[in-house]
Amino acid sequence: MVLSGKRILVTGGAGFIGSNLVDHLVGENEVIVVDSLRTGKRENVNPSAEFHKLPIAKINEIEGRDIDVVFHLAAMASTQESFLKPDECIEINGAGTAKMLEFSRVNDIERFVFTSTAALYGNNPELPKRETMSIEILSPYAASKRAGEQLVDIYARSYGMKCYSLRLFNVFGPRQNPHNPYSGVISIFLDRAKRGETLYINGDGSHTRDFVFVNDAVRAFEHAAQGESEFGSAINISTGVETRIDQLARMIIEKVGSSSSIEFRDPKIGDVYRSYADNSKARRVLGWEPKFSFEQGLDTYLEWLTSHGQSYSERN
Repeated sequence: MVLSGKRILVTGGAGFIGSNLVDHLVGENEVIVVDSLRTGKRENVNPSAEFHKLPIAKINEIEGRDIDVVFHLAAMASTQESFLKPDECIEINGAGTAKMLEFSRVNDIERFVFTSTAALYGNNPELPKRETMSIEILSPYAASKRAGEQLVDIYARSYGMKCYSLRLFNVFGPRQNPHNPYSGVISIFLDRAKRGETLYINGDGSHTRDFVFVNDAVRAFEHAAQGESEFGSAINISTGVETRIDQLARMIIEKVGSSSSIEFRDPKIGDVYRSYADNSKARRVLGWEPKFSFEQGLDTYLEWLTSHGQSYSERN
């Protein structure tokens, strides 16, 4: 389902997932990137895209552009940071999503894809995670994303907008910054293993995650921009495979050929214990399914790091 001939706005397009999405879209589409560079990097933005350094609060400066699709990825994307800055989290993630939806409505943009999160399932013991499950909010971050989902549903039902919320599970891959304390565990483990440094695990290592390679996440956005049913709903983007964090650490040490050791620490506040998801709704509604297994994605990421990841790591 290749998206082509569209004028597309990507918020957060200088970030990890957003910049990979922009790379995928340019060439076949006209792409406009809006990013405040709060955490994103200007050098991540594909030179073929039009770039605007703007906070979402000033999105109206982009009006009148006949945009076909909005991919809304701009966010405070960390559970732990949301506890430190809850007001900022709600402003960026909640009010920011409302701003983007209203911008889309006023400018007659029918297609809107919102970036949500697996964190909404909390520690609900039911596995695998399904969209029909009850929500369990454990952090300001999860609360802000739930508010965004509800707004997406309201705009779909009230204004006929073709919207989806993608509940991304643990996305990893090129441009994930290992030096950001809120970054994904895979990028942090890989960086430390390559340096021979200790890998720190919060908890006893039995925590699990459903890791999605960024190329698959990017394809999910593309498919969501072309879906034709169940507008306004939330959809899991996952592999359906559960990986323990201690097993992940050992796998990375082995793949890198590292002398790193593993050290266990206290669990983080608000952290989820077990997490993996059923992705049958994504297959049915969006025609999407993951193409990369966890190990294939990890090998591809390692190849990227070997080719130019060191220079990327040093400037972040």
